[in-house]
Amino acid sequence: MSCGAGTALWCLGDGDLSFAQRRADLLYSSGVPGGFLEDYATLYGTDDPLIRQLSTQVPVTDGRTCLGEADWARSGLRELLSSWGLGHNMCGLIPIDEATMGVIYTATLQRTGPFTPQAREQLVFLCRGAGIALRSLVRRTRVAGDLPPQQARVAALVCEGFSNKEIAGP
Repeated sequence: MSCGAGTALWCLGDGDLSFAQRRADLLYSSGVPGGFLEDYATLYGTDDPLIRQLSTQVPVTDGRTCLGEADWARSGLRELLSSWGLGHNMCGLIPIDEATMGVIYTATLQRTGPFTPQAREQLVFLCRGAGIALRSLVRRTRVAGDLPPQQARVAALVCEGFSNKEIAGP
């Protein structure tokens, strides 16, 4: 997918919370202007309208589609992107089985147009592929880990998708 100027991969923690409330930790970024991610985290934190819209029915969205043409044109998110030389943004869910592991977020250069339906479809495939790769890594790490027995048991349950509440028990 050659439409993004900057891309970031966020891992979502706190499985007991709804998807939109979960804290995102940056795992990787490429081509993102220095300081942009800090500004984004300060302004939006867990309240990004695009991430709130994502679900299994809407695995990928972009700012213009999510907010509508008129609201996108005057949105704070668009202003933030523009102030860093970026134009349009798009994000997609990284699924692992029935859970959501994280989000891939990308943005275009200002001089480019909005994301096309083809670019959104490409991000769906990229996110699915990332989910498959991460599932494989999680399983391989679980087997190769050299944790003490209790930590290994908890780590195995986390890798299987159990929430903190389920692991702690009654």
